[in-house]
Amino acid sequence: MKLPKRLLPAIALFLSAIHGPSLLAFAPSALSAPEKPTASEESSTFSLFGFLDSKLQHGVLMNLYVADRREIRLAELVKERATKQEVKDFANDMIEHHSSSLEEIRSIAKDEGFSDDFDLVLEGAVAMTMGVDNMVTALAMLSSQDFDKAFLNTMIMLHGKDLLRLSMQKHMLTPGAVRDHVEKLLPTMAEHLMRAKNLRDNLNLH
Repeated sequence: MKLPKRLLPAIALFLSAIHGPSLLAFAPSALSAPEKPTASEESSTFSLFGFLDSKLQHGVLMNLYVADRREIRLAELVKERATKQEVKDFANDMIEHHSSSLEEIRSIAKDEGFSDDFDLVLEGAVAMTMGVDNMVTALAMLSSQDFDKAFLNTMIMLHGKDLLRLSMQKHMLTPGAVRDHVEKLLPTMAEHLMRAKNLRDNLNLH
């Protein structure tokens, strides 16, 4: 089926919100001014927007679930391996914040009608955390002297990427529970990023 040109901006922006802004570089023409739509195209656009919004909300929840699981696993390792108490305190706060976020995600999924398959999908999302296994293994193999520095650098990298993606997704989401959760998380995510940077500086772990 050939899509009307009017639908291309919605598709391009949706895909960029999920996969990152660099995707737009591959399809700049998709963002050009659309032609005047026909009645059929207007109906198709309305339906597509609803479909994309639902998929975006589901995708955002999935990404947040994976990120929360990732942060908790890494923070639990810190409690065992970190040598600096300040780093352990940071890890404890992260476990508390991300555990609370996981509970809210499950509640939102239920309220938004994702509950029938969301738990199964979440279990499937474990495959998406395979990269986390590699991170945990790599950090666990480090000496105590190098562990704190590596952990903080990892947190700075991951929180920076997550903050950029989530900030972009927020503007794509329609008002509702998912967007509210994202807006609530952004300041906490920014605080985690700044705290990791400050700890690295204050502990001279460059």
